[in-house]
Amino acid sequence: LATIVTWVILCALGLIALTNGSSSVRIKFKKLRFYKEELKDILLVGIPTGIQTGLYSYANVIISSAVNSYGPDATTGISIANTFDGILYNISIAPATAMLAYVSQNIGAGNLERAIKPRAHKITQVTMVARARPTIPILNTATKIRVNIILRKLLKIE
Repeated sequence: LATIVTWVILCALGLIALTNGSSSVRIKFKKLRFYKEELKDILLVGIPTGIQTGLYSYANVIISSAVNSYGPDATTGISIANTFDGILYNISIAPATAMLAYVSQNIGAGNLERAIKPRAHKITQVTMVARARPTIPILNTATKIRVNIILRKLLKIE
């Protein structure tokens, strides 16, 4: 409850600062308009994503409370598993994060052809391999060598 109250207070203070301020960034509520098509597109993506995130968090709470009933060893095990889950999540989301900046900048500059060129696919491949490298210490030497070879081919390094 305290967190929600704090968020409401901070939101109110932020809106006051944005409406009464003399900076270049200001909100004028009289000029604020909603565009139906854009709002519909945002909600079509945002609502399912919000539901998915909420359900994922809820499921983690249920799993954690069930595991905690088995004692400290099980709790330590689930903590380790959650750490690996976070690492794997970061590896899987890295290409999307890299591509977001690349494609957004090109679309914003009106260069749609460059945004969809095969170069974007190379960036994704390089990012996937490069982001996987920090997790490689647990792999054997042959696997490390193969990953480095793949990375060198993608980057065209001789």
